[in-house]
Amino acid sequence: MEYRETSFISHSHLLRMARLSQRTVDYAIKAYELKSIEACRLVHQAQHDLCELQLRFGDQGSTLNVANDFFDENAPPACFALRLYGALLVTVTAATEIAQNTLLILESDRESESSISSYKEVENFINGLVRLYTVALFNREIQHSRAILNALSGHLWLASTLDLDQIVIARRAGSVAQFELSIVRCLGQIAEQACEIADVITMWLGGQDCPEIARWAA
Repeated sequence: MEYRETSFISHSHLLRMARLSQRTVDYAIKAYELKSIEACRLVHQAQHDLCELQLRFGDQGSTLNVANDFFDENAPPACFALRLYGALLVTVTAATEIAQNTLLILESDRESESSISSYKEVENFINGLVRLYTVALFNREIQHSRAILNALSGHLWLASTLDLDQIVIARRAGSVAQFELSIVRCLGQIAEQACEIADVITMWLGGQDCPEIARWAA
């Protein structure tokens, strides 16, 4: 990814964020599926890694500001970098919430059966999306981002599946049901951010302007 020198969100920074999001999503999904406290702890460790990345990001930006370098957050390619960073950050946050709710479920009732009937199917689908956009970022290959958009063109399937799960869970009483509702919503958020990431990568590699720039120019 060729960024102007004035953009302090570097390609390597985005790659680290992409790796972190993939790892966090995978651990979080496995944590609920396997009811694994250890997987939840691994997600917690990923939060420390995120804080470290954000500190590096801030330090790099401060260095540029001290040097009086010009940084236009709306100018490409910085615009694309900011959108990617934001979507990856939301993804990591949603995955962390899945792990946190899994811990709460385990503390409430270790023997509870999952009410998310489609979890395995949705898990495989979402993990596949995250892997694809990670590969697309690393290899700068537009076909992977297009594959995500094509997969999500049938987004009605995913949305209706998650909606049905929420209806089924909402019929149950108790704190565990509330924790599972939160997990389902987080899965939807991760899918939405995968679509955003794929859309940005497709525009960037396709040589398009960032929509914010196009609206300003108009």
